[in-house]
Amino acid sequence: STSIVGTIFFILYFFICLLVLMNILLAILVDSFVEVKQTAHDSSTMPGEIAELVQFRAKGKAKNYVADDKLLAYINTRIDDIYKAELEAELKRLEKEEMDREKKEEAERKKKEEVEKEKEKAVAGEKKTEEDKEMDAILAEVEGSAELAPVPEEGATDDEKNNKKNNDGKAGSKTLPSSKSNVDEHSASKPASLGSTKNEKDGGSNVDLTEVVEEHANTGTTVTTTPENDSNNQEEGSRVEVDKSKRDDKKEEEEKKKADEKKVAELKTRGLSEIQKDKEKEKEEEEKKKMIR
Repeated sequence: STSIVGTIFFILYFFICLLVLMNILLAILVDSFVEVKQTAHDSSTMPGEIAELVQFRAKGKAKNYVADDKLLAYINTRIDDIYKAELEAELKRLEKEEMDREKKEEAERKKKEEVEKEKEKAVAGEKKTEEDKEMDAILAEVEGSAELAPVPEEGATDDEKNNKKNNDGKAGSKTLPSSKSNVDEHSASKPASLGSTKNEKDGGSNVDLTEVVEEHANTGTTVTTTPENDSNNQEEGSRVEVDKSKRDDKKEEEEKKKADEKKVAELKTRGLSEIQKDKEKEKEEEEKKKMIR
């Protein structure tokens, strides 16, 4: 039984070794056939011995088989051409590999640059959004204050505005005689002893009633200095001061409004210029992307 098993094992081992050897021989034959096929065109028009020399590129041994110098030169030229063709093919292959590698690296570099640009654009967009919010808040505040301020009449000069303010301030006050004739008539209707009585009560002062009335008439407010009108004079003086303070307040409001309008114009101009610059930058980036593509 052991001899039978050993015999079977030996037969199988022999067949396996035979198959391996046959595969090796077949590979050698196929390789030789391919090489012969590649060089068959170069050696098809030559004699057998010369064809073998060209086929195996025996440049140094060709002179041993060929006596004609021209034919020997031709054989050597053919062998050189074969070497050059192989060298050129190898160089082309290497150049193609180098170009493919450079293209791949360039594509990766462009991809990284685009990612970085997108990140920078996102960060710039966030900053721009914050700046726009701050700008909108400032504009809203300035426009609100500008709406609260009174609007001056267009086409009116400064003198006309001041005269209008003075007239408006005096509209609510008590109207007194403004002409010198009325004052003279009023003073003439009084008894002549009234002036001396007043001077005696005031401690003997020599102030003439007529001069006081004329002085007030020159200033535009005719107020007498009789005891009956003392309280009226004080009230009129306080009203004049109130009117003056109102005029000052209006003047300050107008100046503030002008400053606010100027600030709004500057902010709007600056905002428009920034928006225009951003649009130009976006157009340039789009053009660059199109050129790259």
